[in-house]
Amino acid sequence: MGFIPIFITLGGAVMLFMMVVNMTLKTKKNQVFNLQAKVLEELQKIGEQGKMNLKLDPNDTTALKAVYIQVKNNLGEKDKAIFEKEIKKPFQTAKLIKSQYNELLKRKPYSIVARLLGYNAI
Repeated sequence: MGFIPIFITLGGAVMLFMMVVNMTLKTKKNQVFNLQAKVLEELQKIGEQGKMNLKLDPNDTTALKAVYIQVKNNLGEKDKAIFEKEIKKPFQTAKLIKSQYNELLKRKPYSIVARLLGYNAI
Protein backbone atom coordinates (compact mmCIF):
# COMPACT_ATOMS: atom_id res chain seq x y z
CA MET A 1 0.00 0.00 0.00
CA GLY A 2 2.78 2.42 0.77
CA PHE A 3 2.86 5.77 2.44
CA ILE A 4 -0.14 7.35 0.71
CA PRO A 5 -2.75 6.21 3.29
CA ILE A 6 -0.50 7.40 6.11
CA PHE A 7 -0.14 10.86 4.53
CA ILE A 8 -3.87 11.09 3.85
CA THR A 9 -4.71 10.12 7.44
CA LEU A 10 -2.16 12.55 8.87
CA GLY A 11 -3.42 15.34 6.59
CA GLY A 12 -6.99 14.65 7.67
CA ALA A 13 -6.03 14.80 11.35
CA VAL A 14 -4.22 18.10 10.87
CA MET A 15 -7.15 19.54 8.91
CA LEU A 16 -9.62 18.42 11.59
CA PHE A 17 -7.47 20.02 14.31
CA MET A 18 -7.33 23.28 12.34
CA MET A 19 -11.12 23.27 11.93
CA VAL A 20 -11.67 22.70 15.67
CA VAL A 21 -9.24 25.47 16.65
CA ASN A 22 -10.83 27.84 14.13
CA MET A 23 -14.32 27.16 15.48
CA THR A 24 -13.18 27.51 19.10
CA LEU A 25 -11.44 30.84 18.53
CA LYS A 26 -14.30 32.21 16.45
CA THR A 27 -16.85 31.21 19.11
CA LYS A 28 -14.87 32.77 21.96
CA LYS A 29 -14.35 36.00 20.02
CA ASN A 30 -18.06 36.26 19.19
CA GLN A 31 -18.98 35.58 22.82
CA VAL A 32 -16.74 38.42 24.02
CA PHE A 33 -18.20 40.89 21.53
CA ASN A 34 -21.79 39.85 22.23
CA LEU A 35 -21.28 40.23 25.98
CA GLN A 36 -19.67 43.65 25.46
CA ALA A 37 -22.66 44.72 23.39
CA LYS A 38 -24.99 43.49 26.14
CA VAL A 39 -23.05 45.46 28.76
CA LEU A 40 -23.24 48.62 26.64
CA GLU A 41 -26.96 48.13 26.10
CA GLU A 42 -27.56 47.78 29.83
CA LEU A 43 -25.38 50.81 30.57
CA GLN A 44 -27.56 52.81 28.19
CA LYS A 45 -30.65 51.64 30.04
CA ILE A 46 -29.27 52.95 33.31
CA GLY A 47 -28.80 56.31 31.65
CA GLU A 48 -25.16 57.10 32.30
CA GLN A 49 -24.09 55.91 28.87
CA GLY A 50 -26.03 58.55 26.94
CA LYS A 51 -23.81 61.36 28.19
CA MET A 52 -20.55 59.79 27.03
CA ASN A 53 -21.33 58.86 23.41
CA LEU A 54 -19.16 55.75 23.51
CA LYS A 55 -18.73 53.60 20.42
CA LEU A 56 -17.82 49.94 20.76
CA ASP A 57 -14.46 49.13 19.23
CA PRO A 58 -13.99 45.36 18.96
CA ASN A 59 -10.24 45.57 19.49
CA ASP A 60 -10.22 48.04 22.41
CA THR A 61 -12.02 47.27 25.64
CA THR A 62 -10.38 49.96 27.76
CA ALA A 63 -13.09 52.52 26.98
CA LEU A 64 -15.81 50.07 28.03
CA LYS A 65 -13.93 49.35 31.26
CA ALA A 66 -13.61 53.09 32.00
CA VAL A 67 -17.35 53.62 31.49
CA TYR A 68 -18.11 50.54 33.60
CA ILE A 69 -16.05 51.88 36.51
CA GLN A 70 -17.54 55.36 36.23
CA VAL A 71 -21.12 54.05 36.18
CA LYS A 72 -20.37 51.71 39.08
CA ASN A 73 -19.11 54.62 41.19
CA ASN A 74 -22.12 56.85 40.38
CA LEU A 75 -24.86 54.28 41.02
CA GLY A 76 -27.93 54.98 43.08
CA GLU A 77 -29.43 52.52 45.53
CA LYS A 78 -32.21 51.38 43.19
CA ASP A 79 -29.83 50.62 40.32
CA LYS A 80 -27.41 48.43 42.30
CA ALA A 81 -29.45 45.24 41.90
CA ILE A 82 -29.83 45.83 38.16
CA PHE A 83 -26.13 46.60 37.90
CA GLU A 84 -25.13 43.39 39.69
CA LYS A 85 -27.38 41.17 37.58
CA GLU A 86 -27.43 42.79 34.15
CA ILE A 87 -24.03 44.50 33.88
CA LYS A 88 -21.51 43.03 36.31
CA LYS A 89 -22.02 39.35 35.42
CA PRO A 90 -21.76 39.79 31.62
CA PHE A 91 -18.77 42.12 32.09
CA GLN A 92 -16.95 39.58 34.26
CA THR A 93 -17.83 36.75 31.88
CA ALA A 94 -16.51 38.77 28.94
CA LYS A 95 -13.25 39.39 30.80
CA LEU A 96 -12.92 35.68 31.60
CA ILE A 97 -13.59 34.56 28.02
CA LYS A 98 -11.20 37.22 26.69
CA SER A 99 -8.51 35.91 29.03
CA GLN A 100 -9.16 32.33 27.91
CA TYR A 101 -9.00 33.40 24.26
CA ASN A 102 -5.69 35.18 24.73
CA GLU A 103 -4.23 32.26 26.71
CA LEU A 104 -5.32 29.86 23.98
CA LEU A 105 -3.44 31.96 21.43
CA LYS A 106 -0.26 31.63 23.50
CA ARG A 107 -0.26 27.83 23.65
CA LYS A 108 1.99 26.15 21.15
CA PRO A 109 -0.14 24.09 18.77
CA TYR A 110 -2.99 26.62 18.89
CA SER A 111 -0.70 29.58 18.27
CA ILE A 112 0.55 28.04 15.03
CA VAL A 113 -2.96 27.44 13.73
CA ALA A 114 -4.11 30.88 14.90
CA ARG A 115 -1.21 32.53 13.11
CA LEU A 116 -2.01 30.62 9.92
CA LEU A 117 -5.68 31.61 10.11
CA GLY A 118 -4.97 35.25 11.03
CA TYR A 119 -6.23 35.45 14.63
CA ASN A 120 -4.81 38.10 16.96
CA ALA A 121 -5.16 38.74 20.68
CA ILE A 122 -8.12 40.84 21.76
